[in-house]
Amino acid sequence: MTRVYLFHEMSIVERMFQKLFGVSFAPFYDRIVSSAFKRLSIDMDEFDDWLHSQVGAYEFKGKSMREVVREKYGEDAVELINSLL
Repeated sequence: MTRVYLFHEMSIVERMFQKLFGVSFAPFYDRIVSSAFKRLSIDMDEFDDWLHSQVGAYEFKGKSMREVVREKYGEDAVELINSLL
């Protein structure tokens, strides 16, 4: 089962995100979805834009976001993103 992070765990998510991706989680934090579901959520549009700035248009290479995150940032990064969906 995928881990879920609650509001009081924001500092944990921030540290993990910084460690795995080298950037702050703040620009990707989806306040509306988080409030609606009472747990931390990521804005996948913002994350996708950022990921494209890091690795280019991976879709045209036949890769999924999950594949690119796994290849560049590792399985822990995939698990963190999944926990924020």
